[in-house]
Amino acid sequence: MGGATTFLAMSYIIFVQPGLLSKVGMDFRAVMYATCLSAAIATLLMGLLANYPVALAPGMGENFFFVYTLCGVAPLGFGLSWQQALAAVLLAGLFFVLLTLSGILTKLVDSIPASLKIGIAAGIGLFITFIGLEYGNLVVSNPASLVQLGDLRHPVTLVSLLGLLLMIVLLAYRVRGALLPASWRQLRSPRLSDWSGTKECFLPTSALDPRSGPWISAGFSERIPCEWPQRCLSCSIWDCSTP
Repeated sequence: MGGATTFLAMSYIIFVQPGLLSKVGMDFRAVMYATCLSAAIATLLMGLLANYPVALAPGMGENFFFVYTLCGVAPLGFGLSWQQALAAVLLAGLFFVLLTLSGILTKLVDSIPASLKIGIAAGIGLFITFIGLEYGNLVVSNPASLVQLGDLRHPVTLVSLLGLLLMIVLLAYRVRGALLPASWRQLRSPRLSDWSGTKECFLPTSALDPRSGPWISAGFSERIPCEWPQRCLSCSIWDCSTP
């Protein structure tokens, strides 16, 4: 139960990371496969070698640093291609391995104030929360105030609120694995499209971007291959029509 709950809590990275890295030209599917493999291998090593019940996956902070700093346009970024940025990440990884083996990294981590560590964790948590709110249609973009409350009558919003309420109630009653049933309920939300009047989403070939392949924008910087069957639950944003 603990493993399933952990997976559902962190599985957003499977889609968010490829969607983000595809902005700099990386292949969505290749990044998604690499994300799954790296998370699985790292988690297995953590359990088998360190005997520690912690799941590992790529970090969102590094993803944004990769896209908007390493590959970002100067002067805000270094203007590197994604191939050059990956080479830099590899060299940085080897450098951190050397720091770890020498014991220097432990001293550096211990020198960081506890308040800063807590602040970093809280900031990442708030950022992930914002992603979840946007995916759940609870907040939407607004040119004046940046964000605003989503449409509370939308099926996706209702399912998100129901799942959030169920999660809060189960946590309040200290039910073991409280996140699992709430997350599973929300994962089944696309079935609402059967009665919400929405249609299958297809993107005309003329609208495809030849530089990034046959992708369509979806959610928070996410891209989904057009040939993958997807239910359109955001028809206010997408032009939904059958081919």
